[in-house]
Amino acid sequence: MVTVGLSRNKDTLESVRTAVELAGGLRIKEGATVLIRPNANTADSAPGSTNPEVLRGAIREVKRYNPGKIIVAEKSMTTLNTEKVLKKTGTLAGCGG
Repeated sequence: MVTVGLSRNKDTLESVRTAVELAGGLRIKEGATVLIRPNANTADSAPGSTNPEVLRGAIREVKRYNPGKIIVAEKSMTTLNTEKVLKKTGTLAGCGG
């Protein structure tokens, strides 16, 4: 069974935190490597791609568990340049890039 946490708050970062808590936390072991894969298949803005603030919130929540490494990885559709898509959607800004 999968538990899903849903939160609607004007403060997106707080909404991500609440959703993670409602879902029971992330259960990440300290020192683990964590892969976060946002959706940036096309250069469409949210909800077509992950909202950069949601990505920022996800990274912040993962950091609470003291991982050894956080990897944010994505591959846009074959006909698009992934780096350009990540810049246009703000995804790079969401992960501090």
